[in-house]
Amino acid sequence: RTHCCPQQVPAGEVSVDWLHPKDAETSAPICIIVPGLTGSSDSGYIRRTAAYLVSHGIRVACFNPRGRGRNQLQNYFLYSIGYTEDLRRIVRDVIKACFPEAPL
Repeated sequence: RTHCCPQQVPAGEVSVDWLHPKDAETSAPICIIVPGLTGSSDSGYIRRTAAYLVSHGIRVACFNPRGRGRNQLQNYFLYSIGYTEDLRRIVRDVIKACFPEAPL
């Protein structure tokens, strides 16, 4: 699990849970999974999708939004798919920082 951006505005914690193919190269493609409104990386449909992708050589980064996936809710600002800044920060500050050569 990689946490990100606790000092973001508005304040909040988001995270990424990773699933890596066995013996994956750093340039292995990455699929970012964004759960539905009440989902997280713990949801059954997310786990099944991630397992399928990894079995085909794709690294999985599952985005866990504010208040979901064991992230603490720090204020009144809840997860909204319309507010994309959290996801953009995860892509820029975590995913591309860890695997800059991997296609998304």
